Amino acid sequence: MKLRKVSIALIVVLSICFLFAATASAAWYTCTVNYAGGTPGGIRINLTDDGAGAAFSNMWFSATTDRENETLATALSAMSIGKKVLVQINTIGHFEDLLGIYLTNN
Repeated sequence: MKLRKVSIALIVVLSICFLFAATASAAWYTCTVNYAGGTPGGIRINLTDDGAGAAFSNMWFSATTDRENETLATALSAMSIGKKVLVQINTIGHFEDLLGIYLTNN
């Protein structure tokens, strides 16, 4: 009987974990880089969503600490050649981490 209760509890916990994982998935946005640079707190990138519905405008994001150099290089490249970036963001809010950034051909 005890094994059955533990099994049911485990199934419930795993179900809740999968539910939260599905709702917290990151989204991709095509953006214009407005500003990019470093501060004592790290690398900051100001982006505007260029997609339909424009989820955000002139919002500041942070580079993850293990990819600061790559993020800054990509953002500066986009600005200097007039291209957009494709960014992956978990949640939209000031100074949220950019999970990924790619230079586009647009």
